[in-house]
Amino acid sequence: MRTDLLLLSIVGLSLSAPIGSQADYEASVRKFFGAVMAFYRQGDFGDVFDLVLGKWEEFFPDLISNDDEKILKKEFLDHYTRNPMICIELPPESKQRIQILFSAKYLLLNNDARRFMKEANEKMQQSLIQPKIGNFTPAFVEFRTRYETLSADAKTSLARQFPFFTKLDELQAMIAVTDDIIVHTIALCRNFPGLKDCDDLLRLA
Repeated sequence: MRTDLLLLSIVGLSLSAPIGSQADYEASVRKFFGAVMAFYRQGDFGDVFDLVLGKWEEFFPDLISNDDEKILKKEFLDHYTRNPMICIELPPESKQRIQILFSAKYLLLNNDARRFMKEANEKMQQSLIQPKIGNFTPAFVEFRTRYETLSADAKTSLARQFPFFTKLDELQAMIAVTDDIIVHTIALCRNFPGLKDCDDLLRLA
């Protein structure tokens, strides 16, 4: 799905948040998406990229190198300013580097943490066979519920190698708000049959 279609739906969001700390995280996530949308509408695509990359770095620091960042940013800007047919993706050698880095981190986990990550990856691969967009929250809640059964040592091992484990509340809020955005986008698209981006999205819904 094109980013502009996803961002368009943010304008229509007017959801009441639940009471509690999760509401604060979701409010913060909505402010983040609002900032992204504001830059996008102004045509400040470089700022859009920097904002999204900064958020990614909060969850997955050092996974994307400076060289990879430059490649992605150029493709992103070219996609939105010159040719929408330009793909935004890393070259094979960069993908391989990330895979090697991830594997190295995985091998440094203790046994319980490694077993948890292996099982989580297997479940994720199964879910990708028939993906259903806009419904990622239940899978994450299941993932987090299994995480909470781990020992303190296993949790510490995971957090040391993969810092996003220290930000699960925020990550869950990010996923929940993304689900909301996708659901609203799907509802919007049902009113525009024949629009290619919408037709592509509805086929995944």
